[in-house]
Amino acid sequence: ADGTIKTIVNRLASTGTVSAGVNYQGDNTKTEHSLVLGQFFGGIAGYTQDVVLANCTSTAHGTMTETDLRSQVDAGYASDGTLNDNSPLKGDFVGGLVGFGKNILLQNSRTEKGYVLGSRFVGGLAGGFTGSTLHADSAANTSDVFGNRYVGGIVSVNGSGSIIQTSTNSGLVAGLGKNAAYVGGIVGVNDATWGADGAAQAEEAQLVNCTNSMSGDNATDSRRIRLLQALSTHAGITEYANYVGGLVGYNGTRGSVTWDQYATPTLGAILYGDTFVGGLAGYNDGNAAIINTSGKPLTIRGQIVADGDAVGGLIGLNTAPVLPTATVAATRVEGVHFVGGVIGANMPVGSFTVQDTLGKAGALTMGFDAVEDACVKSKAWLVMVASDASAKTVQRLDYSVGDLVDVITMPLTQDKLSDISRKPVAVYAVTDRNLAKLCFDRLSDCGAIKNEEDMTE
Repeated sequence: ADGTIKTIVNRLASTGTVSAGVNYQGDNTKTEHSLVLGQFFGGIAGYTQDVVLANCTSTAHGTMTETDLRSQVDAGYASDGTLNDNSPLKGDFVGGLVGFGKNILLQNSRTEKGYVLGSRFVGGLAGGFTGSTLHADSAANTSDVFGNRYVGGIVSVNGSGSIIQTSTNSGLVAGLGKNAAYVGGIVGVNDATWGADGAAQAEEAQLVNCTNSMSGDNATDSRRIRLLQALSTHAGITEYANYVGGLVGYNGTRGSVTWDQYATPTLGAILYGDTFVGGLAGYNDGNAAIINTSGKPLTIRGQIVADGDAVGGLIGLNTAPVLPTATVAATRVEGVHFVGGVIGANMPVGSFTVQDTLGKAGALTMGFDAVEDACVKSKAWLVMVASDASAKTVQRLDYSVGDLVDVITMPLTQDKLSDISRKPVAVYAVTDRNLAKLCFDRLSDCGAIKNEEDMTE
């Protein structure tokens, strides 16, 4: 093919669990059929090239219940924890809509609640994906996606020249069985060396304005955790996958993750893994990029739990020189060694910088007179006072600005705050609303705010 989109297919729909009936055996028989046996399974198409699929839906609920799933997965474990031919996790390149797509455009397409099951290269929308674009506000997966290796809520592997835009996953995504690896809420692997030829060495693999809402309310989270633990356990032994991320399991060479002004970069993760586990990425390569220019805080919620090492609320293992600012509001971040609330193991080559990607330089005003001026001019959203500020300062502040903006005492002394102010300062005003809301929420969480009323509108 010459890389030109030739066919437009519109409003196709399918119903039923998407799975394969046989595993790929390789080209062992040397017949014309052996190369495709056990490969390319999709709710709409097994293999597509040079096609636009628009407004397509796969409703993957079928007749399989959660009880059926648990029973079949358990029956498919061999004694050593590998998956045998009885497992429902069979086949390579299995997708809710498309098994494998090359030079295709998926627009406004969805996989509804149900199950997408395969062995390797399993995705909620597409199993494999190169030279393609997935772009639409309603591009989404709500099905649960399970495989062994290369498993993603939207696509298993996003390769050279591929872009996944404005796409959302809300289904549970997991790698099961021995040697499980490369699992992500959007993609298992985001790496431009996949599918690259000599002319595409400068291409990127891009995730743009994507979110994962795997974590929801407490009841849903608890049910999903129980299901994940049950599916990962056989004969009393529990095994989880390596390289597990809320957005991407392995963000590799020229893998780009970005959010612009149209996005809200909030990720909800239910992640149980072994080694290299992170709320955004399990592994972030030195030649990869994570950039947030949305003007909103990159926030990670949910649970990030591992049986092994390199576990972080944002990144499990990072080797990139630059990361954006982030807020980790996960209820659990647990592992064995190299565990961090933000980064489990940070090993960049050379320098390392956390960018002020919210553009909040100048969003914090310090000193009594400057704070008072910001409040009078209606520029301040929140005023904060050091815990050791004098009673006279607090009284004077309440009198001058207390009717204009919320004034909150922080559980930090002026000396503790001097890393920000470069000298002891008692009074601060936040002049950016998003940053003020973030400060207010964090102060509420630590008990500094006794009154539960919202900030002044």
